[in-house]
Amino acid sequence: MARLSTATRHKVVILHQQGLSQAKISRQTGVSRCAVQALLKKHKETGNVEDRRRSGQPRKLIAADERHIMLTSLHNRKMSSSAISSELAENSGTLVHPSTVRRSLVRSGLHGRLAAKKPYLQSGNKAKRLNYARKHRN
Repeated sequence: MARLSTATRHKVVILHQQGLSQAKISRQTGVSRCAVQALLKKHKETGNVEDRRRSGQPRKLIAADERHIMLTSLHNRKMSSSAISSELAENSGTLVHPSTVRRSLVRSGLHGRLAAKKPYLQSGNKAKRLNYARKHRN
């Protein structure tokens, strides 16, 4: 669910102060009646309609850092998360753990993969396959 903009929140409070019902406010603003009710309750209790500060550690990477990590990985597909972390520290001064880089890459839709290890075809095997194909052509 998307959060309401500050302007919409203030509009809901103003309409309520003008005496409109929650249902009419909901129809006018395009906000659900439950959201209007919760917003008005919050305004009544705190006198404020702004979001409270979110709990938890704030993100260390800004959007520009995330883009830099993604582009670095796309330009050099074999670069490890440790190397990307070091490069990020050099370029932008942002110190992050390699696991933070990996999480950023996953959010960007890039996942770590290993190429399948298989032996190359030897010349003798190539000749045998060609003979078999010619023999069983029809």
